[in-house]
Amino acid sequence: MVAAMTFFTINDAFFKLAAANVPVWQLIFLRSLLVSLITFAAARSVASIDVMLGMFRGRVGLRALTEATAMLLYLWSLTHIPIANAAAIILSSPLFLAGFAALFLGERVTLGRWAAALLGFVGVLFIVQPHPGAFDVWSLVCLASTLLFATRDVLTRGIPAAIPSTVVALATAVVGTLLALLMMLLTGTSAVGARDAGYIVAAAFFVAAGFYLITVSFRSAEVSVVGPFRYSSLLVAVALGYFIWGEVPNALGWLGVALMLGAGALMLLLERRRS
Repeated sequence: MVAAMTFFTINDAFFKLAAANVPVWQLIFLRSLLVSLITFAAARSVASIDVMLGMFRGRVGLRALTEATAMLLYLWSLTHIPIANAAAIILSSPLFLAGFAALFLGERVTLGRWAAALLGFVGVLFIVQPHPGAFDVWSLVCLASTLLFATRDVLTRGIPAAIPSTVVALATAVVGTLLALLMMLLTGTSAVGARDAGYIVAAAFFVAAGFYLITVSFRSAEVSVVGPFRYSSLLVAVALGYFIWGEVPNALGWLGVALMLGAGALMLLLERRRS
């Protein structure tokens, strides 16, 4: 999970650099298309064509549609609310995951796990420091995407072990490409320079690796355990923000980082005791 979130954050950095010159839906389509090609090559090495053709059926197809829809809702809301507010909402996913895991997967979520998830979320709020007055209907749209992301993670736990994780990731990439293509055709395109093309290629490789790793993570461990480790992405974001854009957290931001580290340490301790 930590590796997946690191790769996703690096992808976000390349995406942000390219978005300064490329329309957002064109950028998403190009990145998604490259991700589809990368994951197809990886899936073809471990799965037959018959297995790959069945990736849109049953739970795998439902998971792919759920994740693609969540991505569209998140990006849609992101154009109407501050990015700090969107980040605070989307990183509340582990709290929903803990509840979903208890309700739908029968996992035992202890008080300690709830405390660790809540501690991590408080740390997120200290880092992003959202403005309360900015929460409106678009915040509800962002919250809907968060619920869908949590649903996706629960669906991942029920996918049969015989289906390779690369095939699961491929299904998500293909559905995301098709939805992004539709949005791009509705909003228009522009020319892409060599530097931005390089950013898009780099973003595609990192997000493809992230898709695979997060799938393996949720198929290999309890959702309520690995979910809170999503907060690790903000540690990477702090470092990238400093080295690329010169952004430095204030005192509350560093307190948030400390709280997230504490949440991760608490979760590791609880898991060791349980084992």
